[in-house]
Amino acid sequence: MPGTIVTDLVPPVDYVAGNELTFKIVITAPEDGTYYVLGALYDIDLDYISDSLFGVLLLGETTDSYVSPVRVTTYGLSKDEELEINCRFILSRSSIVMGLFLVRMVGEEASLDDDIEEASISIMLAGPVPPEPINLNSVANAIVAVGMIGMMMETAG
Repeated sequence: MPGTIVTDLVPPVDYVAGNELTFKIVITAPEDGTYYVLGALYDIDLDYISDSLFGVLLLGETTDSYVSPVRVTTYGLSKDEELEINCRFILSRSSIVMGLFLVRMVGEEASLDDDIEEASISIMLAGPVPPEPINLNSVANAIVAVGMIGMMMETAG
């Protein structure tokens, strides 16, 4: 069975940069080993946003994981073992795609050059929808029409 990474987020997710994004990740190990989760941000055309790679870090005694630009928490898992990770992220951008990756370590330390991506998922984080622009021509036409009606009523009276 291949490794999996799933989340309880249902895309597209309404998200505004700087706000907390709370969700769960469930990872499944394809074989015995040590695993960690990485994330990266992409624009809506799925182009990688430079310097946006991050690790998922478990802090102290908490059960919540956070975005870390340089560190990850590793998990020793047996084949087909599942692990649920509670995440609380604050991201610096909206209207992006967040990719999450389950990575298996091949050495003693996490290494982007050597470790193996086992599974991935992408989630669209949609920014706020901007208000519809006001069509000034329509507003001007309505003002003219009301003015003409007013003038016609004066001349008729």
